Amino acid sequence: MSRVALVAQPATSTVPMISTVNLYVNPVQGADTAGGTEVAPLRTIQRAMDRARPGAVVHLAAGTYDENVATRANGLPGARIVVEGPASGTATLFGTSHVMAIKNSYYTLRNFAIDGQEQVESQHPLSAWPTQMSQIGEFKASVAPLVNNDRLIYIDSGSAGAGVTGTIIDHMTLAGAGGECIRIRDNATNNIVENSAIRYCGMYPQSTAGKFTYHNGEGVYIGTSPKSSGLARYQDDRSNGNIVTGDTITTYGSECFDVKENSYRNTLSNSLCADNTEPGQDEGSNVELRGYANTIDNDQLSTSAGYGLKIASDAASEDLGRNNVITSTFRGQAAGALYDKSGAPPGRVCGNVIAPGDNPGDFSEHSIWLSPCAGAGQRRTL
Repeated sequence: MSRVALVAQPATSTVPMISTVNLYVNPVQGADTAGGTEVAPLRTIQRAMDRARPGAVVHLAAGTYDENVATRANGLPGARIVVEGPASGTATLFGTSHVMAIKNSYYTLRNFAIDGQEQVESQHPLSAWPTQMSQIGEFKASVAPLVNNDRLIYIDSGSAGAGVTGTIIDHMTLAGAGGECIRIRDNATNNIVENSAIRYCGMYPQSTAGKFTYHNGEGVYIGTSPKSSGLARYQDDRSNGNIVTGDTITTYGSECFDVKENSYRNTLSNSLCADNTEPGQDEGSNVELRGYANTIDNDQLSTSAGYGLKIASDAASEDLGRNNVITSTFRGQAAGALYDKSGAPPGRVCGNVIAPGDNPGDFSEHSIWLSPCAGAGQRRTL
């Protein structure tokens, strides 16, 4: 009897092959009925979002895009959906409401600008907006009739049960939000804002008794206030693991980094956080931590009309502490470097530095916050 040779067959993978699909967008030469190729580009970013699936790269030509954009489909960890600006020139997205709404996971936004105030800039170019704190209030009042009450990037899954995860915002330029420049909410996890410039948040005046006129002007706002009853899952928004790093955030509004109650393990690191205009009498600050186990690490907190860092919660049940504040510098905080309303134990606190002659605020009662970090070398000096 002769034997039949058995030849081993290659194993069949259960993971589908995903190839990169390039979609091109040009606001002048494109058409939304086109194929989206380099020679036949689409006209709008939204049409590209309608078509984008895992692995897609949306290439934006230089120019101005006037539209609101919302994601439609999830990317995958190994096949992200990427929206990127041009290698030369600038692509700027102008819009209203939620200018760029990230409702799905695993997106990358890279190397373009988002701006919420096209009408203001038609009369006052962004390059001419004031940078002196003393001039900001008058400027905002003068342009108020032209201002949109919008948010530039809004990360929120909406009606979906799972929170948005895996967004990367990299080398972006964000300017001119009516309210917060970036909002991350509704159990959003592991999103990253890095290497970006964020400025002029809180352009829209709000007349609310007992509130600063431009109170809603955060650079990056994580979570949801338990008082925000108009938003889904407002009472227990556990947004966590979100990272803001290597950024320049000059809001000329309110906090550059604000983490609300119940949100935890979020980080601001290696960033410049400056130019809060909300005064101490309104408990304004450059950074506000209302959640727990969040981290401020190796940041520069500079120039605040109020405090540098505020730690507080609205209710004792939400005051869970364990926030880490390490190796950061505080300079020019008019009301004091630290305002600590928490009764809960902190996390790791050490290595922080206050500029000579500046008001330490509650740091004077917490000397450990200014002591060297054990095992981490010397703390910063000014």
